[in-house]
Amino acid sequence: MMTVFTALLIFAIFIWFSKTTVTYEYATIVEKTQNSISLENESGRKASVSTSLNISDLIAVGEKYWVKYEKKRWQLPSLISIEH
Repeated sequence: MMTVFTALLIFAIFIWFSKTTVTYEYATIVEKTQNSISLENESGRKASVSTSLNISDLIAVGEKYWVKYEKKRWQLPSLISIEH
């Protein structure tokens, strides 16, 4: 019985710490590649966000965009949407 309780406790702790967060911010594109963009928000925090599509021709470095991305523990943030 104690083993089941311990396993459930470990599972609950794992789920608690592996949560997904969604961020929506106004940020400047600092760098772009085929698979990712680097951005800096208004307070100076930098982030690198992976993209599933090549959007490098659609965005410009130095421009500001509304960027929405999700971050899962143990993964790079991934782009959900970007608007000018």
